[in-house]
Amino acid sequence: MSAINPLITTAEEQFVVGESDFSYFNNYANRCEGGAILFCRKGSAHVTVNQYGGLVKRNTLVLILPGSVLMLTGRTEDFRVTFCAFSLDIFSEAAFRFRLEPSFFRTLRENPITYPPARIVEGAGIWFQMAAYTYRDRNNIFRNTIIRNRLQNVLMEIYDKLAFRPRARPKCRSRSVWGGNVPCP
Repeated sequence: MSAINPLITTAEEQFVVGESDFSYFNNYANRCEGGAILFCRKGSAHVTVNQYGGLVKRNTLVLILPGSVLMLTGRTEDFRVTFCAFSLDIFSEAAFRFRLEPSFFRTLRENPITYPPARIVEGAGIWFQMAAYTYRDRNNIFRNTIIRNRLQNVLMEIYDKLAFRPRARPKCRSRSVWGGNVPCP
């Protein structure tokens, strides 16, 4: 087991962005105080978040809500994860600012491992680059606010993609090539 938990945040360091083999969690269940987003870059491992487990492989996203228990088993030697860990304070501020429905967080807790389509993978890669930029910008007095906003943005994206809100059908009519009005699909 590695000597350090990569997901630890402190009062001075309220978020951490990095890359790790997550060997700390290999066959060792650990409760995470804050939250984290993990993005598998290569290799694979069986990951359990609370009692929900699954295979994490390249381009898999894992969302760890505060208080979750994380453990890895069957980790390959080349397993690498890019991660962004948040203090409980930052996660709480970001998550509850928009008053997202409790069912959203219940669904995230029950489905922490996702296999997103290519366009979401591309967006996740960009999001992690921006988070890493903010993390490295040590002299920015708005660092924590910026990362909280980035976290809010990703939570809203997830909320939207999981279709928790009713989608309104367009109320329009279109002209058919045959000259008549037809309803929009």
